[in-house]
Amino acid sequence: MPTQLSGAAPLIHKGNELTEAQFLEDVAKHTLTVIREDGLYRHLRLQQPGNLNMYFDIITWPGNLCYCGDMGSYVFARVPDMLTFFRGRNAEGPLEISPHYWSQKVEAQDRDGITQYSAELFKQNVLEYLDDAEASDEVRAAVDESILHFADEEQYSMRAVHDFDECDFRFIDFFEKDPTVYTMRFLWCCYALTWAIRLYDERSAAKVAA
Repeated sequence: MPTQLSGAAPLIHKGNELTEAQFLEDVAKHTLTVIREDGLYRHLRLQQPGNLNMYFDIITWPGNLCYCGDMGSYVFARVPDMLTFFRGRNAEGPLEISPHYWSQKVEAQDRDGITQYSAELFKQNVLEYLDDAEASDEVRAAVDESILHFADEEQYSMRAVHDFDECDFRFIDFFEKDPTVYTMRFLWCCYALTWAIRLYDERSAAKVAA
């Protein structure tokens, strides 16, 4: 069978969500290749042998880390050795990721970005607001017709909330509720960094032991 030299379309998980188990299934056949290792200058490649589907590179230089490949591209900057920034506290067990904190250290981001609007989360925020305000059935009916019905359209739905003024009801401070979720690519990146660094550490420990 010929070697696949071009990456296939990345796997899209149901509901645009990603769990650790799903990520580990994606990389089950990936192996680590160290292309460069010169102090803080490193180039690591994780991929299925002979297949670029879902491959990714991690490139570090003092103060920076670039993650790039078939699953997106992000550049982070924080500390001299960026592997220490993403390294989990435990060498075994669940992968530790911190999307919120790590997103604050992004210097350049993938075309899909870091977060995206979620119609489901927007609806949830609206309904919780109505519950907290003990809104009447009349208000709820008006909200359903003029806001929730159009929740899939981000710009329209947000404007509808801002302009809503029926039955003397307004959405005050509603926009403190964030209707966004992390993109699939950014979550995949977070898991990939922690997992790859764990493999790299295991390789380094094996070299020392030998």
